[in-house]
Amino acid sequence: NNHDSIDLAELRTRLFWPDSFPDDHQTPDDGIVVTTIHQSKGMEFDLVTLLESEQKADLDDAAAIEEEASVAYVAATRAAQALTRLPSDSIWRAPTYWEFGEQRQRLCYWWNGWVNLEMGIPGDIDPTGFADPALHGGETAVQKLQRFFLENVRALEGHKVMLVKVGEGKDTHYNIHLQDDREPGALIGRTTKHIPWDLLRLLYDKGYYLPGRIMNLRISAVGTYTGPNDGNLGDPERTSRLWLGVGLCGTGDFKPWKPKKKQG
Repeated sequence: NNHDSIDLAELRTRLFWPDSFPDDHQTPDDGIVVTTIHQSKGMEFDLVTLLESEQKADLDDAAAIEEEASVAYVAATRAAQALTRLPSDSIWRAPTYWEFGEQRQRLCYWWNGWVNLEMGIPGDIDPTGFADPALHGGETAVQKLQRFFLENVRALEGHKVMLVKVGEGKDTHYNIHLQDDREPGALIGRTTKHIPWDLLRLLYDKGYYLPGRIMNLRISAVGTYTGPNDGNLGDPERTSRLWLGVGLCGTGDFKPWKPKKKQG
């Protein structure tokens, strides 16, 4: 929904603006505007939410107290109908890039016992997984999945998916399922070994095992995939070497775990 979403690239640019909106910038009639208090001078919004600052004014500095009061007044008077506040800790710290060899880097953030790791970068998805009869239970099931992709192109954009670990050792990969609340729903594809390899680089030295489930990734779009004609695909995919699949984006959430120590 464009009315309750924010373009992060635009937000990064806006934070470097001076204490006013550029003359050529028009604010939308409806939607969300994220801006600084100084940049909002002279503007009015129906609903205003203020993010509290982690920094507090020096109570012994009269000038600082006066300046903070002035800024607070400007912020409060931007609201035409309602004014609310958010605590400073309601915004999570931004993830940082972690290197996984020379070819790959992923955004990663550890918080409160959980890990957010960027997934869906080039090479993460096995294209044949969307059309493999052995994975989906036959050629009829593959054709049903392909029709599902075709009929739900727009509805699937932004839909949550869950990755479920399959196999052990060198054969480990993750199957891609539509996420049904906190459980895996319909199976739609699989990842390559890049994800378990990078997870091992991230977790192994800390004594953690690979997670069994990774939640809250999103489908970026439904698109066309191709792959080798290795004889395992059914028709028409084997002949055309073209089929539908999905791209993934965002960060997968999981709680790393360690094996329990044996007693005795």
